[in-house]
Order: sequence, then C-alpha cells, then structure tokens
Amino acid sequence: MLNGFLVAGSLLRSGMAECVMLVAGENGRPLLEHTIRTLLESNLSRREIKPYFANLTIGGGACAAILCKAELAPREKTLQLGQGVVMSDSSASELCQGETAGDELAMMTDSEALLEAGVALARQTWNHFSKKTGWTTDTPEHVICHQVGRRHQRALFEALGLGLEKDFSSYETWGNVGSVSLPLTLAKAKEAGALQENRKTALLGIGSGLVCMMLETTLC
Repeated sequence: MLNGFLVAGSLLRSGMAECVMLVAGENGRPLLEHTIRTLLESNLSRREIKPYFANLTIGGGACAAILCKAELAPREKTLQLGQGVVMSDSSASELCQGETAGDELAMMTDSEALLEAGVALARQTWNHFSKKTGWTTDTPEHVICHQVGRRHQRALFEALGLGLEKDFSSYETWGNVGSVSLPLTLAKAKEAGALQENRKTALLGIGSGLVCMMLETTLC
C-alpha cells in the first residue's frame, strides 16, 4: 500500500489523475492451512520447524484508500502525505521466501536473521529520512509500523531511538496482515482519536526483500 501511495502521488503531481483509489487484501488462510498440515504430517525436528513459525502469525484483512489533490479533499480531519524515503537490501532476499503449493501457499522464513537485517535497513532508512525531513526522534507524535509482533516492535524502536509510547499497535488483534497491516493500523489510530490535528505521524513499512519505506503524514 505504501508503494501504491507513492505511485498515486506521482500521478496526482503530474496531473495525470485527480483522484486515485488503492485497494489491497491479504488472505492468510491458504498459508495457515498448508503450514498446519505440513507440521502435522511431517516428522520435523525443532530446528526444521522454526522456518514455519512466522506463518502462524499471518492474518487476513483488506483495505482501500483514496488519494486526491488537496483541493478535492474533505476540509476536516484529512491525512496529508508528506516526504518519504525508500531503501532496499537485496542481499537479504532469501531470508523469507514464498511460493505456491498447488492451490495453497508455502513460506519459509529465517525469522532471527530477517529481524536483524530488517532492523539494520530500518536504521539506515531512518537516518536518510531524518536528513530529508529535518525530523528528530521527538518529531512524530505517533509511529505506525508494519505489524509483526512484540519482539520486532521493541527491536525496531530501540534501534531508531524512538519511545515505545509513540507506537500504535494492532498485531495483538489482527496479527501480521501483510500489505494492509500499516494502512489498517493507521485507520484504526485515526478512528480511535489517537492522531491529533496538525501533529506529524511516521509511517514505517518494512517488507521482505528487503525493502523499507518511510513516509510522513499529518492530520489536517
């Protein structure tokens, strides 16, 4: 979805579009069912089971977002996107791999190595983002991240020097819902009244590959 935000923003700035609707969905059931069947039917050692653990955190969800030029937006309580930075680390591309298994999905993840590489890339991206925007760790009132779990949350915030009180989380309820995780959490934060008018929020998206994108948004 964050990639979609950038593409939509480019279309709006170029004049090729005045309003863009983005839609995304994640269905975790095929992956969960395949994983559970594999674990039940296979005689795996503790070490062999570990690559499947991340699969058991996957949830399901869908979202839609409408991006438009400022003059077409509602006058109150609208999220306005600002500057952003994207970085990648293709050397970590094999740490999480997914493929189809007939009509189902399969995924294998080196969770510990992926966490370490993801946090390292996030630290580099935050440094570039801070230079580009002039932000410090005190700037954002809230931080909305791709939701994985408590361990990832704490490791990321510690590496970036951000206070955990800035985080608005949803993994406790929804788990990891992939591409819709961050936008759903952002919508939940707005709905809950957590976002204050004219205060900045950081959107931190980190995905397997690895790719890290950071955007600023403000409730206007």
